[in-house]
Amino acid sequence: MLKIYLFIVSEFEKAISYSQEVITITKDTLILASALNNIGASKRSLCAYEDALTNYLQALEVYTDLGMKSEEATVNNNIGMVYSYLNITDKAIDYHLKAKEAFEELNNKKGISEVYNNIAIIYANDGNLDKALDYFKYSLVIENQLDEKRGIAESANNVSTVYYYMQKIDSALYYFEESARIERSIGNFAGVGSSYNNIAQVLLENDRAKEAKSFIDSAYYYAKEYKVVVDHETALFNYSQFYEAINNKDKALAYYKDFSNFRDSILNIETNSKVAQLEIEYQTEKKEKEILSQRADIAEKELNLSNKNNYILGLGALAVVLGLLGYLFYNQQKLKNRQLKKENELKDALLKIETQNKL
Repeated sequence: MLKIYLFIVSEFEKAISYSQEVITITKDTLILASALNNIGASKRSLCAYEDALTNYLQALEVYTDLGMKSEEATVNNNIGMVYSYLNITDKAIDYHLKAKEAFEELNNKKGISEVYNNIAIIYANDGNLDKALDYFKYSLVIENQLDEKRGIAESANNVSTVYYYMQKIDSALYYFEESARIERSIGNFAGVGSSYNNIAQVLLENDRAKEAKSFIDSAYYYAKEYKVVVDHETALFNYSQFYEAINNKDKALAYYKDFSNFRDSILNIETNSKVAQLEIEYQTEKKEKEILSQRADIAEKELNLSNKNNYILGLGALAVVLGLLGYLFYNQQKLKNRQLKKENELKDALLKIETQNKL
């Protein structure tokens, strides 16, 4: 798993390198925008969210100038997801809504459905389950209009999950069953097993053990038939819970042992997965620290620039004030000189008049 993760990281870095090379040689603005978008997507996958934003915004500017509404909408949706990862939810929703408006102009219903799903996830993560439910339902309505079976199944599963957390059990069960029905109709039997396990767990948690048995049986069958390890493990645990609920201690213990043995048998897989996850978390934390460092550097630069600007503005203001004072002093002195001149002229005139009177 760790090797796979490192391989994926390497591939993203290669994609970035190739795209950057394209940017240096191309004169085609459309190719330029595509390369910027690719870099944004790769940076997002590597958790370099600030860099992803920079490239997405540059791509968006090109697509907007070219009047390419579909690409513009897609990039807006991508930017919304990046802001969501950064927990800047207001901006995330703003960009998703911009994408929605563009998809509506293009009558791209699948795009609108994806936007609704993204907004619903933001609200769910914020604990606003009512709004999350509304947006998941908007998505489900559109998927039904498109008759997109896989999309209907996914949206129904999302709706049922929100109902489950809202403790609206009957509604949760209805949508879980709807999701299972559709997964079965399109032949995605691995998805069917997962839905049946979900239904069984909900029933067991709400003292409806007898109803749960048939769903556990089906989940176990599909998990074994299609080799879905997680559902196989969950079904064994559900059997143990079921027999405990009906006070059959022997079978409850037997299935719990089966569950424990099965879990131990896949321990190496889980261990490798955890190692890979730890590596991902390490890389993510490293990237987040880099992002915080970048933000701090930017803030410090902005502060220094602001201080310099304030200093320059202060000097400018001082120069203006000094100039104004100088001008006022000059005018005042000039006025005083004129007044003295007039007084002297008046004195001369009075002397002449006096002299003439004497004569």
